[in-house]
Amino acid sequence: MARDARGLKIAVNWNTRLWLREFDGHGWSGWVDTGGNGTGKPAIAAWAPDEVSLVLLGYQGFVGRYHGRGRRADGSWTSWAVIGDGGEQFRGAPALVSTRDGELDLFGVGLDSAVWTNHWADGWQGWRSLGGETQSEVAATSSGPGRYELFYQRGDYEIESAFFVNGEHTSGWERHPSETHFAPFAVSHTEGTVDLYHYGTDDNLYRRRWI
Repeated sequence: MARDARGLKIAVNWNTRLWLREFDGHGWSGWVDTGGNGTGKPAIAAWAPDEVSLVLLGYQGFVGRYHGRGRRADGSWTSWAVIGDGGEQFRGAPALVSTRDGELDLFGVGLDSAVWTNHWADGWQGWRSLGGETQSEVAATSSGPGRYELFYQRGDYEIESAFFVNGEHTSGWERHPSETHFAPFAVSHTEGTVDLYHYGTDDNLYRRRWI
């Protein structure tokens, strides 16, 4: 799900096709087939008014390369294209955030189990490792301009997080006492706050808030 000044946008992967639906404050649009040929959950981010980007894991099981496309302000779509040119491969669904107008930050878990990122500013800047170690998917959100926060489930079921400003660590990966059997989910409702949601090992849903 993504939000911009005009409303909400939801993308789902159904039958290996990526579908988009939007809410403008009054009602929902119909589902729009945006094409694609992939697997798992898509990532979506609104990075300017009426401009949306979608990223999906290429259809090679749950290991492959990320493919992306964008919708311009005039409503036209770019073609699906592989993100990166070094043959990078990833495990599981991507995460995508926009911390400023015209910029995107994409995250995924590499085959080395580390978290990797690629920054968009008039073009993808190239993949780089952020460290960490996980077999789960990464949860990402942005609590303000130039800031993003990342979370994942460790192999021992605990959650680790790291906060970044302008792409640089403000601290290393930190472990939290919360335990989960599933990848967590994070969202920022207001600037400067982060809400982390996860299912505990008792199957109850929990929320933690950073202010």
